[in-house]
Amino acid sequence: MRRRLAELARRDSLTGLLNRSAILEQFETTIGHEPRTGEGTAVAFFDVDDLKMVNDRSGHRAGDAVLNAVATRVREVVRAGDLVARIGGDE
Repeated sequence: MRRRLAELARRDSLTGLLNRSAILEQFETTIGHEPRTGEGTAVAFFDVDDLKMVNDRSGHRAGDAVLNAVATRVREVVRAGDLVARIGGDE
């Protein structure tokens, strides 16, 4: 039960992606290992434009659907060992 709760605390409740604190923890771990492994790290960060407008015009359910669709698509195109997170924002 503790393990399950700990995992839930690391996930965004809407999308199931890693949350801000979990991905920042991973950054620290990954960046700390780069000098030893010689492997590089790449980070891609993007924003869903006009999400506030979607929420305002169509409601938060529509905005949530957009976020879930984006999360699903990103999960589909990354490699198995890649990490995907939802940092969050003003909406």
